[in-house]
Amino acid sequence: IGKNPILDLRLFKIPSFTVSVLYIATMYAIYFGGVILVPLWLQEYMGYTPIWAGIAVAPIGLMPALFSNLMGKMVSKIGAIIPLGISILLFALSSFDGAYFTTNVDLWHIVFSRFLFGCGLLFFIVPLFYLSVRDVPMEKLPTSTGMFHFVRAMMGGVGTSVFTTLWIRRSAFHHANQVATILPSRPPVNDIYAQLNGLGITGEKSQAVINDMATNQGAMLGLNDCFYLMGWIFIGMLAILLIGKRKRVSENSFH
Repeated sequence: IGKNPILDLRLFKIPSFTVSVLYIATMYAIYFGGVILVPLWLQEYMGYTPIWAGIAVAPIGLMPALFSNLMGKMVSKIGAIIPLGISILLFALSSFDGAYFTTNVDLWHIVFSRFLFGCGLLFFIVPLFYLSVRDVPMEKLPTSTGMFHFVRAMMGGVGTSVFTTLWIRRSAFHHANQVATILPSRPPVNDIYAQLNGLGITGEKSQAVINDMATNQGAMLGLNDCFYLMGWIFIGMLAILLIGKRKRVSENSFH
C-alpha cells in the first residue's frame, strides 16, 4: 500500500469509523427507498395528487429542520451512541408501522408514520457525522470524510433502485397469488360478480375491475413487505452499534 492511497482501507481498522460507514450506507439506502416508494404508491394506487403525496411525506424533514442545531450540544454531553440507538428504534418503529398499512389507510396515519421517521432522522445525522470523525487521526480526516460522503451519495441511488425493484417484484407476486384465488366456484367471487352486474358492469369489464382490485392490493402488500424488511434491517443495526464504543486504534496502524 502506498503512503497516501486514494482509498485508504486502513481506516476501517477504526471501529467507530467502520460503524459510521455501515450505518450511513444502510440508512441512506432505506431512507431514499422509502422517500421514493411512498409517493409512488400514493399517486399510482391511492389516487393522491402530487401535492397531497408531498404533504404526506413532508413531515420527514420537520424535526431535523427545527431541532438539528440542538443535537450538537447533546452529542457533546452524552456522546453519539445513545442518540443513534434512539434513532434506530424510531426508524424501526416507523417501518413496522408502514408494514401494516392497508388500502384504507388515511392521510394522517401516513403523516404520523413519516413523522416518526423524521424524528429518527433528527437523532441520526449529527451523531453519525461526529462518530465518523471521532477517532480518525487529523491527517486522515480528508480521506475519511471523502470516503464517508461518497458512500452516502452512492447508497442513496442504490437504495432507490433496490427497493423500487423489490416493490415491483413483490407486488407482482402478491397480484399473481390473489388472481389465482378468483375462481367462479367460490361464493365470495360470485357475490362480487353479482354486485358488479347489478351496477351494469358485466363480462370483460367486470373482470377488469376485479383485476384492478387485485393490482391495488398487490401493490399494498408489496409495500408492506418492503417496510417489514426495512424494520428488521434497523433491528439488526442495533446489534453492531456497541462496536462504535470501542476505543480508537493506534496511529501506528497507519504507518
